[in-house]
Amino acid sequence: MRPERFPGVNPPRGGEVLLDTNALLLPGQTHLDIFEALDDLGYTRRVVPGPVAREVSHLARSRGREGSAARVALGLLEHCEILPASPASAAKGADSALLALARERGAAVFTLDRNLKRRLLAQGTPVVHPRGERILDVASPAPRKPQTAGFSLLHPPDSPMAPRNPRPPGLQTPKAAADDLQRLARTLFQAPGKNPYILREFNNMAIANLEDLVKNLDKFNEQSAVWLANWVEYLGDPILAYRLRQTPARFRAVVEERYRQLQRASNR
Repeated sequence: MRPERFPGVNPPRGGEVLLDTNALLLPGQTHLDIFEALDDLGYTRRVVPGPVAREVSHLARSRGREGSAARVALGLLEHCEILPASPASAAKGADSALLALARERGAAVFTLDRNLKRRLLAQGTPVVHPRGERILDVASPAPRKPQTAGFSLLHPPDSPMAPRNPRPPGLQTPKAAADDLQRLARTLFQAPGKNPYILREFNNMAIANLEDLVKNLDKFNEQSAVWLANWVEYLGDPILAYRLRQTPARFRAVVEERYRQLQRASNR
């Protein structure tokens, strides 16, 4: 059964996802085509840790609904990359292997296990999970507030309340920060070598860069904000992505404000 799509969503493709045992059992339990659903989310590379594959093989020898679903899952394994886990994590079981491999490879994990989901999000791993019977969704880790370079978060640099201490190591000078913003503007306005954001509801219209996005903001809605955040982060702007995730209801104003800021930087 083909999953429903959120309006205006077609995230960049090529992402890697690790599959838990319970995720592989879903097609035999609900008739959901998980590969097609993962494709729609942009996860086109499916990887199964060795301990998970062994669990599926063991369950396939049992009777009842779980055994039947596991036998369907065995067929799915033929279309996945089976990845050996390290001896240490494999000895601790499938959950440890998923946690370790997700950290090592920077991959998402598809699981229905709530406890595992909590541990994955705590280590910064996105989690794919069902939302209802026909939809897969992605839970992203809580965003970390980006570091603002060159001035206090509370006070502008020319404020009498701004700190006068020497700049901590690692923070940029205002000129270096402005140069970086100028380079970022060029990247986002051109987006060379990056996949466009496809609006399927508008005849597969391609949004190629930030300028295209600003011109077509009326074609998006609040539900699109999370995918816009993923896309602009993929283009190279984690700060805009953070703001979109924090205030999805203001996504139009947030994008326009960032666009004006980058436009000023590019004209500097």
